[in-house]
Amino acid sequence: MSGPLLGLISEALKLWIRDSCDSVSSLELQLEGSALGVLDGRLEGASLTATDVRLSGMALGQVGIRAEAFALDLGGLAQGRPARLLGPLEIAISACLDGESLRWNLLQFEDGALGQTLLDQLLPAEPSWRLSDVVPWRQGITLVVTGPLGQRQLHCTLAIAREGHGLLLQASDPGGGLAGPQLQQARLPLDPAISLTAVSSDSWMVQLQAVARLTSL
Repeated sequence: MSGPLLGLISEALKLWIRDSCDSVSSLELQLEGSALGVLDGRLEGASLTATDVRLSGMALGQVGIRAEAFALDLGGLAQGRPARLLGPLEIAISACLDGESLRWNLLQFEDGALGQTLLDQLLPAEPSWRLSDVVPWRQGITLVVTGPLGQRQLHCTLAIAREGHGLLLQASDPGGGLAGPQLQQARLPLDPAISLTAVSSDSWMVQLQAVARLTSL
C-alpha cells in the first residue's frame, strides 16, 4: 500500500534511522499496512536495507532489518514532531562485514585500537611497530605495519566469532614466524541493545544475525 500518509511515516522513520547512525550511504525502507490501519498508526510490518553503515564507530557493509506488526502515535507528524512508538518493537537484523568494512574497523575503530591490539599480540617483542594498512585477501588479511626498520607485511588467517554483545576477532600466523600459530584475539563491541544470534565467516567476509528490542524512536 502507498499513499501520502505512508510516505510521511516512511520519511520520518528514515530520518530517525539516519540520526541513529554515524553515517549511511543508501537507505531503502518499505512499510506494509492497509489504508485504515495506517490512519490509526497501525503497520503490518517494515523492511529496511542500508549500505555503508557506520554505527557507534563500527563499519557495516550492508544491513537489513525486518519488523513485524507495530503501532505508532502519529499525532505530532503534522507539527513536525517525530512519530512515537506504542509498545515495544522486536526487530530482526542481518548484516554483512565485507573487506572494506573490516579494514575500517581494524584501522579506525576507537582510533585504531582494535587493529593495534591484534598487532601487539602478533609482535609482542616489537611494541614500536604501528599498523598502517589492512589488505583483505581470500584466505585472511595482510597487516601492513611501520616501525624503526621501515615497513613489513604480516600475512594472517582470520576467524570471527560472537562473544557476549560483540565480536571476537582471532588472528593467527600459520607459519609460526610471529607470535606462534596460536590465536591472537581482539574484541569489537556492539550496542548492548543488540543481541547476536549467529555469526558466520568465510575468510574476511562476515555474516551477522541479531535481534533487538526497541521501546522508543
